[in-house]
Amino acid sequence: MKLFYYTAICFFVATFISNAQVGVNILSPSGIFHVDPKGDTSATTGTSDDFIIDSNGRVGINTATPSASLDIVGNMSVVDGTEGNYKVMTSDATGTGEWKRLTYTTRINGVVSASLTSLKRGTSSVAADYIYTGANITLPAGQWQIYFYCIYNNASSYNYTVWWDLCTTSTWSTPIIGRVLSYFAPSNGLSTTYASYAVAPTATTTYYVQGVAANVTPSVAIGTVIATYNSGARIWAIPIF
Repeated sequence: MKLFYYTAICFFVATFISNAQVGVNILSPSGIFHVDPKGDTSATTGTSDDFIIDSNGRVGINTATPSASLDIVGNMSVVDGTEGNYKVMTSDATGTGEWKRLTYTTRINGVVSASLTSLKRGTSSVAADYIYTGANITLPAGQWQIYFYCIYNNASSYNYTVWWDLCTTSTWSTPIIGRVLSYFAPSNGLSTTYASYAVAPTATTTYYVQGVAANVTPSVAIGTVIATYNSGARIWAIPIF
């Protein structure tokens, strides 16, 4: 009989422990361990001061329903000796956090030929009329603003504008990544171009600048060279945050 009572007691104790929830200052804990400092938690209200470990092992601070391994509602302070004004929490490859000053990726410079290719009279919608200038830039994944600058000669007696298209191949193809029109190129004058393109590659990508002289007045034959490189060509990009 004693053995029966002992076995029964062990069974009930084991059952209680396996289903136990520990509550501190709360009658109905919502997790394995639930602390309610103010004693004001009722269902889903009054949880702004609670600390809980739920049945999934998730820890909640100022919430009784954590949805992540560590769920914090409200302010957080991490004082490890590296904190300071204008610093952000960063992580190394193993996930260890540390406060560091925010730094910006330096600009990336592209490649330009010693002398950019001359441009021909053409139509802005005809692939064969575009000329790859010799300016390109390779960027890693991210959000970038590309800038392109150059000066071309208009040694002809015609007026025109240059269509500067940004492509991901050295031959023009659609869809183009961006398009900029140069300033009006007066006859026997200079055409200065300041072009800007916003790009967001998902992998390392090379971008090529293509050009065509269009809107020529008066009209001249397709394929006629009417724009020659003058000076100043450069292409670069800066990250966008």
